[in-house]
Amino acid sequence: MAELLSEWWVWASAALALATLEVILGGSIWLSMAVGGLAIALLLLLGLAWLESPILLSIFGVLSAASYWMIRRKFGQQKRRRNSWEEGLDD
Repeated sequence: MAELLSEWWVWASAALALATLEVILGGSIWLSMAVGGLAIALLLLLGLAWLESPILLSIFGVLSAASYWMIRRKFGQQKRRRNSWEEGLDD
């Protein structure tokens, strides 16, 4: 398992799967994790394959958290409106 985490295509595939989850489920958490996975895939393509898996996972976590913060800052919190029986459909 540890040797698979140093392959760029594993991270790119995970990023694609997480981006697909974002399209299906929404919420922007999956998108930020996809950005983190894609960033790790690019780092591995650039020659950082010598990093061990705990370090790669730590970088992934930090990049995912940073991208989540940036996405929330750019697009804001989604406001959900409660349905109420007092309001009509035309209101």
